[in-house]
Amino acid sequence: MKLHLIIPLALAFMGMFSGIIHGQTSNKRVTGKVVEGSSQAPIEYATAIIVDNQTGQTLTGTTTSADGHFELETSAQDFYVEISFIGFVAQKIAKPTIKRPNS
Repeated sequence: MKLHLIIPLALAFMGMFSGIIHGQTSNKRVTGKVVEGSSQAPIEYATAIIVDNQTGQTLTGTTTSADGHFELETSAQDFYVEISFIGFVAQKIAKPTIKRPNS
């Protein structure tokens, strides 16, 4: 079963989490778009990281593209995503809402 996760934020991170959810460990893909809250303009070169909830250790990270998109993969089961950019308050996405894809 493939699931997508939509994460609305005040800073304007719009993202998806997709992965195969089974009883076993599998890679999960986290994708999203970071935009400025009021103008909805994409924020390029913002930092997106996946952090282990238990240890606080950064597992992986990337920067957004010119259109504000990013993509990360993790096999971690208990993590959160953090989005940051100079001049903005960092946003921690700890309990996102999971939605099934429309297809």
